[in-house]
Amino acid sequence: ALTEKMRMQFEVEDLEVASPATVSRCGMIYMEPESLGFQPFIDSWIEVLPETFSFQPDIATTLAKLCSEILPPTLNFVRKKLKEVVQTQDNNLIESLFRLLDCYFVKFRPNELRPAASFKEEVAELKPCVSPLFVFCLVWSLGGSCDGPSRMQFSDYVWGIVSEELQDKLNSKLQVANISFPPRQRIPLDGLSPGACFHDFFYSLEQKQWIPWMQTIPNYEVPRGARYEEIVVPSIDSVRLMYCFQLLLLQDKHVLCPGPTGTGKSVNIGLWLQKQAPENFQGTFVSFSAQTHVNQFQDLIDSKLEKRRRGVYGPPAGKKMVLFVDDLNMPIKEYYGAQPPIELLRQWHDHRGWFNRKELKKFDITDVIMVSAMGPPGGGRTFITERLKRHYSTLAYSEFQDESITQIFR
Repeated sequence: ALTEKMRMQFEVEDLEVASPATVSRCGMIYMEPESLGFQPFIDSWIEVLPETFSFQPDIATTLAKLCSEILPPTLNFVRKKLKEVVQTQDNNLIESLFRLLDCYFVKFRPNELRPAASFKEEVAELKPCVSPLFVFCLVWSLGGSCDGPSRMQFSDYVWGIVSEELQDKLNSKLQVANISFPPRQRIPLDGLSPGACFHDFFYSLEQKQWIPWMQTIPNYEVPRGARYEEIVVPSIDSVRLMYCFQLLLLQDKHVLCPGPTGTGKSVNIGLWLQKQAPENFQGTFVSFSAQTHVNQFQDLIDSKLEKRRRGVYGPPAGKKMVLFVDDLNMPIKEYYGAQPPIELLRQWHDHRGWFNRKELKKFDITDVIMVSAMGPPGGGRTFITERLKRHYSTLAYSEFQDESITQIFR
C-alpha cells in the first residue's frame, strides 16, 4: 500500500483516455517543447564533440554558429510549408542531424591504437569541409523526412541561406507565411550550379566537392542468368537513401524508412542486410500485421538471443543483431490506443531490455540495432506513438522520379 511519504509520477503523451476522476486526483504539469527551445540540445552536443577538435577550435565555433542561426528558422519553414511522409518532432529532427554528423566525426575520436596527437593533420584537413558537410547532413535530417515535391522546396530554402540573389527571389513568397531566412552563410558549394537540388548530390570529403549520386557507384549491368524478379536496378532514389542508411547503421544508429507502397523500402533494406552488411551483422526479419501478438513477437526475438552473463542477453558473441521490422504501423490499436508490439520495441529503446514473462525478471538485451519500414498512415496503417519514433533517424522514401523510372527500364 502507498504510505503518506510515497509519491507516484506519470509521464503521459496526452489525456485522451483519462477520466475526470483521474485528472482531479493528480496534479497536472504541462511541458511544452517550445519552452525548452533548441539551445540546450546544441550546447550539450557541442560539449561531446571529439577532443581532437581542440587542435582547430574554429570547428566547434563554426558548428555552434551554424546550429544556432540555421536550425530555428529552417524548422519553422519545414513545419509551415513542407509535407512529411510521417509526422516528426522538432527535437527528433535536430537529434537526427547530430547523429549524421557524429557518423562522420567518429573517426576523429582517439582510441588505444591512435592517441589524440596523431589526428592533428586530419583535423586541419576537415576544417574547410565542416560547413558543406553540415549542409549535406541538414538536407538528410531536416529535409530527409519530406516527400518528393517538398524536397525541391527545401533545397530552394537552403539555396536562400547561402545565396543572396536566390534569397531575394524567395523572400516575398515566404514573408506572407511569416517565414524568415537565417543570416546569410558563406559556405563553399563546389560542384553545384545555383538552384540545383541538394538531394541529388553527395558531398565528398575526399574530393571536397559535391558529386551527382549516380557517379558514386559503378555502372550497373544485369548479371548473366539472373531471373527477372531478382533484378534490382540501382536508381538515384535507392543510391542516396541506402548511403545514408548504411552510414547510420554502421555506427549503431536506429533508422526508420517510411514511404508509399512500391518504392523499394523492404527490397533495398533486405538486399543490404543479406549481401552488403558486415559479417558481424546478423539480420532478423519480422513483418507486422494487424494480428501480430506481442507475446509471439517477444518469443521470436528471445529465440535469437544467447545468454551473455547473468541478466544480460544478446546475439552470439561478436555479432550485432539488426532487427528489421517491416510494416511497423500495422498492429491494431487496443481500446485505449496502445499497440503492444510497438510498446515492446519502445520499452527496449527506453530501458535496453524487457521482462521475462515466466520469471517476471527484467533482463538487458545488448548489441541490437533497430531498423523499420512502414507506409504512410491510412488504409489499416495507423499513427504510431512519438515515443518510439523519437529514437529513430527518419529517411523517407518518395515516389520514383521520372529519371529513376527511365534508369530502371532503359
